Amino acid sequence: MISIVISSYKEACFKQVEQNILETIGVPHEIIKIDNPGIYGITEAYNIGGARAKHDILCFVHDDVKFLTTNWGQNILNHFNEVPDLGLIGIAGATSKTPLPTGWYHPNLDHIRVNMIQHKRNGEKIHDTRQINAQIDFVKTLDGVFLVTKKDIWKKFKFSSELKGFHVYDIDFCLRVGQKYKVGVVYDVLMEHFSEGTFTDEWVTTTINYHNNPHHQGFFDKKSEDPSPYRVCWYYFLMLDNKISFKNRLKYCNELGVDVKSIPFALNFLFPTLVKPIFDILLKTKQQFR
Repeated sequence: MISIVISSYKEACFKQVEQNILETIGVPHEIIKIDNPGIYGITEAYNIGGARAKHDILCFVHDDVKFLTTNWGQNILNHFNEVPDLGLIGIAGATSKTPLPTGWYHPNLDHIRVNMIQHKRNGEKIHDTRQINAQIDFVKTLDGVFLVTKKDIWKKFKFSSELKGFHVYDIDFCLRVGQKYKVGVVYDVLMEHFSEGTFTDEWVTTTINYHNNPHHQGFFDKKSEDPSPYRVCWYYFLMLDNKISFKNRLKYCNELGVDVKSIPFALNFLFPTLVKPIFDILLKTKQQFR
């Protein structure tokens, strides 16, 4: 009934998630491992797995997760049976996608739909849940940690061969599928995710190139939004990672832009070792007077 595709190079991680799936999915299934020690980009790996799949439902999932819902596979099948024009589901997403070069996450939490336990870099474990309806909410984009679609829909849209690395594939797939079908976040599949995404030079380059591609402009929301919250949010996210070169930090600032509200965040992103100590002091001072 369900074909599960996992791109993995860590045998221990794969064995753990394989056993976890066997114990929790509750329906006939197959697990397709794409052994990938840097041989393929994620889109190529997923398309290889999709081509091998025998079942009508395809589940593309990361190897660093743990399913906590019993019989979650039946819940997946129920969603597709109950919503005929449902094309893609996940466990975290947003109802809007700006044309600015960002990931799927929206700075306004009213646009976020999620039910997931996320491990943070600082060791925290947070059960993040935001929903409107009981079982499913329709969105524009999904987090790539868990993407489920029908095989015939995957055949029509496949993961883009233009995306060679490990970034933006989720946004692109969601936006293209969403042109014809509904995309939803479901709340009856609870998963624990053991790592956060990383932001690298590859992420910056791929994200900018994707959003600047004229063929993609029709995917994004046309309504004009204040760019300042996006800038604050994404400079904050990116300044937590030190894997981006100064050259690409400058490039990203040029593309995302800067305004009065986002200046301290942009400076912290550009010069983390110089500005961060001052920024932290100001942040703590501000919190004291709330």
